[in-house]
Order: sequence, then C-alpha cells, then structure tokens
Amino acid sequence: IGANCGVYSVPLGLASGDGSRVIAFEPNPTMIGRLGHNIALNNLTHKVRIEGCALSDREGEAILNFRGHNYGQASLIPVPGRMNSGGALVPTRPLSAFTHAARHHDFTVLKIDVEGAEEVVLNPMLDQAKVGGWLPDAMLVEVRHADQWDSDLCARILNSGFRQTMRAEGNALYIKKR
Repeated sequence: IGANCGVYSVPLGLASGDGSRVIAFEPNPTMIGRLGHNIALNNLTHKVRIEGCALSDREGEAILNFRGHNYGQASLIPVPGRMNSGGALVPTRPLSAFTHAARHHDFTVLKIDVEGAEEVVLNPMLDQAKVGGWLPDAMLVEVRHADQWDSDLCARILNSGFRQTMRAEGNALYIKKR
C-alpha cells in the first residue's frame, strides 16, 4: 500500500512462488506509469497487479498532496509547515474492498507506507477483525509519521494479536501470533 515505483512490489514478485500474487496500491498517476513499467521490465505482469487508487476509510475521492518532485512523500494528509506543490484528485477505496480473496491464501503480507495516513487505512481493518474480519499474517508498517495519528496505531496492532519483531528506519514489522 503506497507502492510508488515498486521498491517492495517488484522484489516480492520476483521472490514469490508460483501462484503468488502481489497487489500494488498506488494512487499517483505518474507513479502508476513508472510502477507498470518496472513490473513489465521484470516480466511480472502475471504476478503483480496495480490498483490505481488510494486506500482510505471510505470509497470516494481525495486530494493526493505532492511535496516537490519526491512522489514517495505524497499523502492524503496535508502536513502543516510542509510546502505542498500541488496535488491530484484520486479515487479512494477501503482496504476491505480487496481483502475477501486474501482469506483464501496460505500466507498474506501487508506493507503500508502512506505518509501519515496509515491509521486511516488500517483502523477499519482492525475494527472489523474484532468481529471475525480478515487480518494479514504479517504487516510492515511505516511508523515514521506516528505523530500525525489520532490514536496509538501500534498499540492497536499489538492488541489485535500481533507481536512486533523489528523496528528500524521508520518501519515496524508485526507478525500475527499463532
């Protein structure tokens, strides 16, 4: 989630076995083109699917705020004190719109880096998990912008049956307890 040019999606596609699928969520039209190019260059069109939307807590549209030419820092959340350099109206969808098929896979990994909007995407999933909703087996969550969250998302993840196994370079890796 927040696939950018495929820094995670392409290596995962290359390393995964037959029958594996990678779904790369990227809302930025410029980056969708670059991501598609990188997927094709690596002969992964049969394994990696691009969803050209921003994941959010609802279906609709939102402004994706750009910060200079670093499209990896684009966010649905405007950051006070940081200069925005335009944006694009992008479609938004909830993560739950995509999780039904994930229930049928042996192992699922969710990687999310959405520049401060992580709780907007993950909180509905964590809420639904309380009543039998889907949870991935592992999550790599960018926590660098936790100061922008309204709640303690890391604590919510831990309370949803995960253990933190690593925290480095602004990311935390959570593995579902068995």
